[in-house]
Amino acid sequence: MKLGTGFFLFTRVITQADYVFVSNAGNGTIERFDPGGNETIFASGLNSPAGLAFDAAGNLYVANSGAGTILQFDSGGNASVFASGLNNPRDIAFDPSGNLYVAGRNDGTIRQYGAGRS
Repeated sequence: MKLGTGFFLFTRVITQADYVFVSNAGNGTIERFDPGGNETIFASGLNSPAGLAFDAAGNLYVANSGAGTILQFDSGGNASVFASGLNNPRDIAFDPSGNLYVAGRNDGTIRQYGAGRS
């Protein structure tokens, strides 16, 4: 896997199937690498993307730290706001029951969003 040129500030790396997803807070993108190491931009225009997590259905969740939101991307790359009004969300993770946990950097909180919430 070869990264493109320019400034990179990586915050998280996660895999789904045979793909690697990287959040790049330096340029506000989520980059996707295929099994051959080829890079494409999965999402752009984000505000300091940080934590990444996939749910059981294959949707990608991104802690959009600078905007105080959690974004949900379907497999086609379509985005929607899953949660907003957060204080610098940084890390996110799903538990085996499908609950999403969000760690807030500035306020020291961990929020739980129940399984199946849309």
